[in-house]
Amino acid sequence: MPASHTTELFGLIVENIGGGELLVILLLALVVLGPDRIPEMAKGAGRLIH
Repeated sequence: MPASHTTELFGLIVENIGGGELLVILLLALVVLGPDRIPEMAKGAGRLIH
């Protein structure tokens, strides 16, 4: 997938997520991944989006 398409898709997703939904997603990530892996995954997601 080209980077521009990925960025557009990410923008559409972020525009449609509210604060409560984002909080639930972050809490689920914390439970599933654990506190040690969250920064590592966030760094990977940032590279994917960029």
